Amino acid sequence: MSATAKKLPVRTDPLPGPTYTTEQARTHVVLTRAIQDQIGDGVTIPCTQDPGTWDADDTVQGDELEIKRAARLCKTACPVFGLCAAFVATDPPLHGIVAGQYRRHPLDYRNRDTGRQLGRDRKTEWAAEAGTDNEGRAA
Repeated sequence: MSATAKKLPVRTDPLPGPTYTTEQARTHVVLTRAIQDQIGDGVTIPCTQDPGTWDADDTVQGDELEIKRAARLCKTACPVFGLCAAFVATDPPLHGIVAGQYRRHPLDYRNRDTGRQLGRDRKTEWAAEAGTDNEGRAA
């Protein structure tokens, strides 16, 4: 290092973002690599074409029909659906439409008027319509 070069400060605090368990991190890496490979081969991954719909939450996206359409497209047209479902099976801290399921953002569970916990009412309703349980398994 030259005498005139400055040292950059080193971050000691963790970077913002989700914290994964070892299993979650492993399945996430496998999924991410598969997505990159598919895109590299010219295959369309639905959630990469319109990320705003897949990142849906109660404050940004209010269109339930769009969310349902995206969830169905995820289940029927995604070439990495199985790997995505394996990632979701590890119960990672995420929200939006993942593996054909709508997962609410933690802040969306609270009723803004009362502060009460709302639970998984929307997810349960959609799972019933699709003939699956809350985890995407056939009912």
